[in-house]
Amino acid sequence: MLIHRCIRSDELCEYSNDPGGCPDSKTITCQNCGADTEVEDTGAPGGCAHCGSRRVVVQRCEQCPMHELEYVRSHSRAGRLFERVLELEFSCNNFVVPWSDVTAEEAVGLQILKDERDRYQREQQADPNKVSLEEAKMMRLLDRQRRQ
Repeated sequence: MLIHRCIRSDELCEYSNDPGGCPDSKTITCQNCGADTEVEDTGAPGGCAHCGSRRVVVQRCEQCPMHELEYVRSHSRAGRLFERVLELEFSCNNFVVPWSDVTAEEAVGLQILKDERDRYQREQQADPNKVSLEEAKMMRLLDRQRRQ
């Protein structure tokens, strides 16, 4: 279930992969000093109130379902296994990994990850009216520009 939800994270929150962040959020984080700051408009957040840096990231809103997904991913046994599977997948795709170094649990995880990705691709191809992630991002950017 965790892999299924992670692959479909853009369906949990339409802003999950949006570089502009969530328009409902009121918090930015400075990439320079790490300070969190509440702002009136995350569309034009200005600089960090602590160090003045303009390198800020808009955080998710408080109601975002991605918070729960991230919590489970970082605090559960399944989440830790998922992280190992992602690292193992990268290693298998880019290096030689002897199967003797892969546990049975990790091998099953790799298979589930592959199956879920394949299923997701089939779903995307089966629905011609579904908007791609890139198209959704572009539509949100255009909508923001119109509102400003």
